[in-house]
Amino acid sequence: MYTVSVVLSTYNGSKYIVPQIESILNQKDVAVKLLIRDDGSTDNTPEILKYYSEKYNNVFVDLSTNMGIGNSFMNALYKTDSDSDYYAFADQDDVWFENKLITAIDKIRDVNGMTLYASNQTIVDTQLKNPHLRFVTCPVINYGTVIRGNIISGCTYVMTKSLRNFLCAEEHRPSEELLKNRIHDAWVAEVAALFGKIYFDESSYILYRQHDENAVGAMEYSALKKIKLKIHNLFKNSNSGQVMSLELLRLFSNELGTKKKAIESYNNYKKSISAKRKLLKMQKLFRHIGESKAEYILKVLLNRL
Repeated sequence: MYTVSVVLSTYNGSKYIVPQIESILNQKDVAVKLLIRDDGSTDNTPEILKYYSEKYNNVFVDLSTNMGIGNSFMNALYKTDSDSDYYAFADQDDVWFENKLITAIDKIRDVNGMTLYASNQTIVDTQLKNPHLRFVTCPVINYGTVIRGNIISGCTYVMTKSLRNFLCAEEHRPSEELLKNRIHDAWVAEVAALFGKIYFDESSYILYRQHDENAVGAMEYSALKKIKLKIHNLFKNSNSGQVMSLELLRLFSNELGTKKKAIESYNNYKKSISAKRKLLKMQKLFRHIGESKAEYILKVLLNRL
């Protein structure tokens, strides 16, 4: 039986945390070690966590200070033991199907090296009703699209031991500022895309609860709202991609190989005409699904990529 270390970060999550913990502990055909880092909750979440840690010998709780979601998750991952077969992230307000972990393992266990599994999500309301899939087609996932904006969710991730060990190595740990800007799931996806593999499962094994208190989420938009959002994004000045690319160059300059030039071009495109030209030729790498060629070109020219 495979052992899976599940990393869960909580923050004022008492409203929904119990069904999520129960669903993690009820996973079939795997041995779960649940490691929960509380990020400075001020409600009764710590009391709930203490109850589970006292009741179950495979639940471990760290009541800590507030660091923000990205730093909290990665610091919890750093504290995991290296003796599990696989590692997973979990959010505090979802509910997992009982076969979530073993299904992920079955998909990637024959793949060698650093592999990250991610899946679709069944979006539901606060009462776990009105279910529908988040993705109707497989999203485009590569290191270029993740630099711009990650669209797969950490709450679906299951990673191999080798990927966990690579992420946890002292020399590979990103700065706290990066994790405040791009959070843990974007960082893990980027590292996996650069140095390993990402397997995306079009099926869902998770009820992804949406409510007003979500730290991140999958919003539903009308056609008019989508058009307005595209226009807003066209003129929004964001440096999150540059923050990510700069951190990659800082940590992995000697390990990026042929990918280094593309990342440097992205990092410098706002400052260099030649970098802009290179980026215009790399639409296949950096263009998001649903983004037209015209949109991509305009964003490069306006420094809004």
